[in-house]
Amino acid sequence: MAWGSASSKPPPPPPSTLVKILPLLVLFFVLAVFAVIGYHVYCTANDITNAAGKKLEDKQILLSRDGAKVTVKHVEDEKYVDRTQRWVPEPVM
Repeated sequence: MAWGSASSKPPPPPPSTLVKILPLLVLFFVLAVFAVIGYHVYCTANDITNAAGKKLEDKQILLSRDGAKVTVKHVEDEKYVDRTQRWVPEPVM
């Protein structure tokens, strides 16, 4: 008789704790790798932004939420008016 024979195998042992935890450890490792890559991308983007802002600032261009503002270095209003009025021709009478 097939179902009552003495040669039946014992059931396999339950999986060990390491086998149960292994997928969770792999998930944490993958998340840690993505976190490190994301952190380095974030730091690099901030460095590029700061370097570009500094170069634009050296060229007297200021970026803000309102837009870009171009400034003239070391020129007072009175001197600027004097220089620009030289180009205006005098009226001929």
